[in-house]
Amino acid sequence: MKFTKIIGVILIGVGVWALNVSFQTYLPGTEDIFSDKTGNMLESIRVYCPYYDPTDEDTFDPCQNEFDGIRNTWNTIGIGLFVGGILFYYKWLLQLLRIVRDKMLR
Repeated sequence: MKFTKIIGVILIGVGVWALNVSFQTYLPGTEDIFSDKTGNMLESIRVYCPYYDPTDEDTFDPCQNEFDGIRNTWNTIGIGLFVGGILFYYKWLLQLLRIVRDKMLR
């Protein structure tokens, strides 16, 4: 296996992981936070948004914007890495498509 294919597989894997993180990054609703008896959910939210108070509606929108920024960042990183990994396979994909095309034209 060539070195570029190994890098491509790694980039695709990390890109998919980053996209998965971006899809799971959201600010939960107040009902979900209050239903968490351990308090771990609120503690993890306060890591990214220290002024968040689930009882105060005025803190929800700024924290929602913070989480949207985090999600957009992970989404951009994931797409970039995924496309970069695909580009490492570009020549190999072209060869494969040529073989398929030649078989179809016969």
